[in-house]
Amino acid sequence: MVEKRVKACVPRASKYDKLSKSTRLQDIPAMKLISLSAHFDGQSIQLDEPYKLEPNIKLIVTVLPEQLAEREAWLWLSRHQLNNAYNQNDDYPLDAIKTPNPDYAGS
Repeated sequence: MVEKRVKACVPRASKYDKLSKSTRLQDIPAMKLISLSAHFDGQSIQLDEPYKLEPNIKLIVTVLPEQLAEREAWLWLSRHQLNNAYNQNDDYPLDAIKTPNPDYAGS
């Protein structure tokens, strides 16, 4: 019986697998994460303010739903409750004030 030697399949090391001895991890610049405001014009995504992007840079795009009706409802509710709390016809007696303000002419 002839014994065959089998070479182990070891993948070749990539040039990126190991850092050179002169390169330390803290010397590699970290990518800064940023959020950019943008809109879709019907054909492409357009940044709302200029920003220099490198060609072929990877991006993550988050689509924000239109919520104007909900926002308007919250604004109306806020206005309504503020009007209820601070009515022009309200008359507060001075003895209702816990801490008088010496700079206020009415106290």
